[in-house]
Amino acid sequence: MSIKSIRICNVLSFNNIYVTKLEDVNCIIGKNNVGKSNLLKCIKYFYEKLDGKKVLPLELNSKYSSSGYIEIIYDTTRIGKIVRRKRATKSGYLTHIWKTLFSDETNGNSLSEREEVSTLSLTLTIKSDDSVSWSTKNDKKKELIRTLYPFFCIETRHIDLYNWDLLWNLVSGIKPIGTKVVKREDVVNYLNEKISIGNDSYKKHVELIQSITDAKGYSPKEKFLNYIKVGIEGQTFHHNGESITLQSDGTNSHQFIYLFLKLLISLSRTSYIHPIVYIDEPETGLHPKKNEDLLTDIFDVYNDYKNTSGEWEVGKYSTPYPRIILATHSPNILKQSIRLFDCNQQVLHFSKGDNGKTVIKKMNSQYDDPRFLNVFSDNEARLFFSSFIFFVEGSTELELFRSKALIKIFDFLRDVDVYPMNHLTLRYVNPSYSNVAIPYLVLFDADVLLGVDFVNNKFVVNSKTIDLFNIAENTSNSYFGSKEYRQNKESLRIIEYLRGKELLLSKNRLKIMNVDMPSIIRSINKGVLNPNNTHIANTTIEECLISSDSLIIFEKWLIKKFDKLVFLKDCNIVERYEAVKNKNTDVLFSALCCNVSGLTPSTTIESKIFRKVKKIKLLEFERKLRSLDIIGEERATLYRILFCGKGETLISRDNENFLKFVPADYKEQLKFIRQKDLAWASSLMGKTSGWVSDFLEFSINKYCRNPDGSYSKSLFLIYFNELSGIINLLRSDRGGRL
Repeated sequence: MSIKSIRICNVLSFNNIYVTKLEDVNCIIGKNNVGKSNLLKCIKYFYEKLDGKKVLPLELNSKYSSSGYIEIIYDTTRIGKIVRRKRATKSGYLTHIWKTLFSDETNGNSLSEREEVSTLSLTLTIKSDDSVSWSTKNDKKKELIRTLYPFFCIETRHIDLYNWDLLWNLVSGIKPIGTKVVKREDVVNYLNEKISIGNDSYKKHVELIQSITDAKGYSPKEKFLNYIKVGIEGQTFHHNGESITLQSDGTNSHQFIYLFLKLLISLSRTSYIHPIVYIDEPETGLHPKKNEDLLTDIFDVYNDYKNTSGEWEVGKYSTPYPRIILATHSPNILKQSIRLFDCNQQVLHFSKGDNGKTVIKKMNSQYDDPRFLNVFSDNEARLFFSSFIFFVEGSTELELFRSKALIKIFDFLRDVDVYPMNHLTLRYVNPSYSNVAIPYLVLFDADVLLGVDFVNNKFVVNSKTIDLFNIAENTSNSYFGSKEYRQNKESLRIIEYLRGKELLLSKNRLKIMNVDMPSIIRSINKGVLNPNNTHIANTTIEECLISSDSLIIFEKWLIKKFDKLVFLKDCNIVERYEAVKNKNTDVLFSALCCNVSGLTPSTTIESKIFRKVKKIKLLEFERKLRSLDIIGEERATLYRILFCGKGETLISRDNENFLKFVPADYKEQLKFIRQKDLAWASSLMGKTSGWVSDFLEFSINKYCRNPDGSYSKSLFLIYFNELSGIINLLRSDRGGRL
């Protein structure tokens, strides 16, 4: 028994939205100004009008329409079965419910003995002249709906954290008993007998006050609340034995929500009343860990009253839970809701459509692989609040696309969440699975799709991550001329080409001489993967940085790094003395030179002779770079291999194929360069050494500026063509489509 569905048409930011079902816990998420608060406004307005309150009307979405409406459909199955079963008890209230909601005479919608599900629809129409009307004129029916399905809202930004009277409203709102049978005279006479000591002082005192004042009679709710207050020990709330006025705002907020929900759950479990509570931004004022604690506390209460055995248990009930709605911006709350409440939760993702109207999608937030829930953390949860998600494979991509220097040119990257994926997290976090309106892109290195059989000089088509064969099969029955049809034809063409192509490899086995690999990758990206929000790099992300286009900048950066080398104060005194005496710059440099990373100027010494030695070595290094007998792309490939990248045949220096198939003389050349010419830069040649950030910042600040000093996308494109193309795909105004 609960709200079965909510439909809102032409009200506030809603054109026509439909929430089909509420679970025990419902998280509403989305960016600011997408309509989350409007849902609260609509439900709150619906119930305020149900209470007969005079409140300002809600605006219509379209001024060209004469009206809008809020329709709530209630599941009345459980209360129907209760009143049908207990009518024999001649309970006046249950009979009233039966006659008002279920009898044929009232609404022609009786609950038969065999009927399993029954519903009741109530619609509030809001007109352009600010008037409203209900779908029923039966005030008793509306009053019963308000009583059986009470609505509470907690707006944490607006509640008085040091005055918890709202809790008393809750206590009186969950009304499991009637009060009409208790007469005021009986109460007065009882108390008079107990406390007046034979002189009727209490009764006379009450009668005197009544004669002087013009007090209005208590509502059933107010009367019930007073009876409750008399029955308990006090009405002032404390926390840990101290007054709430002594607690912090965050502590009070946490305790208020927790106590509210604990009362809500415990009281409603023993009644046939089914409340709905909407908590707007419960994280306000809370430390992130407190957010998690709040959901954990609610979950503990949830289980304290839950009957799981199917048999009678003391303090355990099988009655439905109240429906809790949490509108939140907190990944902590979202994460805990999903992890703790499992199949009894749902996530509603709010976004703005192209027409500016609110779009609501039910997120797929239930997972059949327990491993994912074990690793599901704030990092994954925060992606559901993203403007754009960029899935990458490793630490290099993470460092690259989070670069401050890159954001100087492409400021829209501030709104892109870069996430290092693995197979498990990509499967469940990507918006296609989650069913959320968040644009996204997945970037892979080319080796997820292609490899090289060096024995037979053939392509190897990998299918573990991206399966061209499966794509071709799934699109085989597509309509002529459709995107899927073109996708099928292109995937079959590429498969056929790759299968039959005999490769001609370069001498060093790192480049394919008779195939334009970038062209093949472009065809796959554009013709096959376009509908899948997936993009493949030509080789690896390192090639996006170190290519024939950027080669001159890369070598300038190496020279700059060499020039920034510092000398240790505590270097070997004997070696230093002998080197100076014999004018051996190699030995002196080796003795004095430290690694390029990790030392501050305070730990260095720059004497005249040391500076002279460094200048000599710098000139030698520049001459060495110019003397290398390889040029262009081959030279760029050498640097990529040194800096943990791959050649066009998709092998790196740590790859088994590199050891097996790359010629010995090329491996010796690389080894010599690493251990001799670039020995000083050995600490830079790692995946997480920081060279990516440093090189990118150097390139952008030195070579990608206009004459006026502003940063230039055009110059960046000249040096980093492929990287520019990938970055352009991350613009949210492209909708994540390639």
